[in-house]
Amino acid sequence: MVKSSILPPLETFVVSVAKTLTVKPVVVVTSLIYVERLSIRLPQSATGKTDTPYRIFLAALLLADKFWSDNPVKVKALVAATGGLFKHQEVLAMERALLRILKFDMFVSADQVRGFASKRGIDIDATASQPL
Repeated sequence: MVKSSILPPLETFVVSVAKTLTVKPVVVVTSLIYVERLSIRLPQSATGKTDTPYRIFLAALLLADKFWSDNPVKVKALVAATGGLFKHQEVLAMERALLRILKFDMFVSADQVRGFASKRGIDIDATASQPL
């Protein structure tokens, strides 16, 4: 577990990692869809440690990038983008855990991405370098 005293605010962390890796908006939105699916599957009584939201984000981002990209981000690059807060093996374990909890249900259609983004006031086609 990462000491909470060295964790940046979650929003700062998310923006920093996404910018460092130059992930496409569709990947970020898909990762949020995965997080939503996770929240539906977990019991309401589920709690985590201070770094759990960071771990969930990283696993979701990694899997979303693998879903949409022909050349997805490597775990080594993801670890570097976190500033070394998490180790290579930890990221792999996060990925496996999220896959198991979501029962490997990783398919997200372009329409699902548009709908998810639209409900949050985001025009994904306007923000993407390539429309869905």
